Amino acid sequence: MSKNEKIKIYLKVVLGLLVILGIAAFVLNVPGLQPLPLLIAGIVVVLAVVMIGHALKEFKYVKEGFPVEDEHSRKVKMIAKARAFSLSIWWMLILLCGVYVFELIDLDVEYALIAGILGMSVIFVISWVWAARSLPDSGCILRYMH
Repeated sequence: MSKNEKIKIYLKVVLGLLVILGIAAFVLNVPGLQPLPLLIAGIVVVLAVVMIGHALKEFKYVKEGFPVEDEHSRKVKMIAKARAFSLSIWWMLILLCGVYVFELIDLDVEYALIAGILGMSVIFVISWVWAARSLPDSGCILRYMH
């Protein structure tokens, strides 16, 4: 395992832990927490846990001598990113119309921005899972989904 691969994996774990600690500090310091910020905090924590789990799996596979990224996982990421990008544009348009054009949802600007970013993150995770499960494994190791 090269030093750069180790550093990248450790940085993913540290970043995930910092996100979880930051959300915990936010939740503990806000008196009378409303359901929406609590829901947002929960989504962020789930995404951070998924990121940490992914990094730990990468570390395990690198220790076993496999490459961090093979041809199949690169293809999965490429397809997931493309699909998530196009779906995220639709998500932002729906959010824009719901909040500002038709005023169906009453959100402040900061919550609308947070909902947009979290929505894009969730869309990417769903796209990644879909791409990893739907692409045929052409002899490469499908490491991330078991």
